[in-house]
Amino acid sequence: METKRMFSENEARGILTPYHRVFERIVRVAWRRWRDISNRFDDPYKRTRATIVYQFMAEEAKREFENHFDVHVIEENESILISLHNKLAVRLKKLNDGLRSSNYPTPRQLEFAAQLPLPGIPDCERVVVGYVPDSLGMDIDIHVVYGQGDEKIWSYELDKSFVPELSVIENPATQEEVSVWTFARKSGEDVTSNHFKS
Repeated sequence: METKRMFSENEARGILTPYHRVFERIVRVAWRRWRDISNRFDDPYKRTRATIVYQFMAEEAKREFENHFDVHVIEENESILISLHNKLAVRLKKLNDGLRSSNYPTPRQLEFAAQLPLPGIPDCERVVVGYVPDSLGMDIDIHVVYGQGDEKIWSYELDKSFVPELSVIENPATQEEVSVWTFARKSGEDVTSNHFKS
């Protein structure tokens, strides 16, 4: 049986680095949206939180990549897959402390994790961009993880220097006040997201 070539972290970084900020924005804005509504639940189940955060991540991903050249968001079975130039496929996930997926794997997810060919999915390497909540459920770390089957081959953490904030500004096109997400560097510099949010 032929042994599958290992996909290196350097190769992945070569494809992913231009999108690091985008993925960080997707995940952190989704988490902030959850935090903004979490007080509506008396004592939410962890699976409730994970489901809502995933919904928000999917919405943010579709919005962020809407006008990106040669980046495609593939929807299937109430989940999304992001194809970067048909060279790398990215899933968004909640991860546990061991940087493994927290949900019970379906046969298709097992095949995905094993890097096996799947219909409807580009024939390229696959990684997970996933978040790990802290013990209090207040903040998250974000990691890029590559594995084959149930073996984690490598991982690295995305930068934590950007924090999403919700601000109200005036839209110069309509003179109306709208809410936008901004990313404030910990040094104090503000970087505004590339889309308005209602």
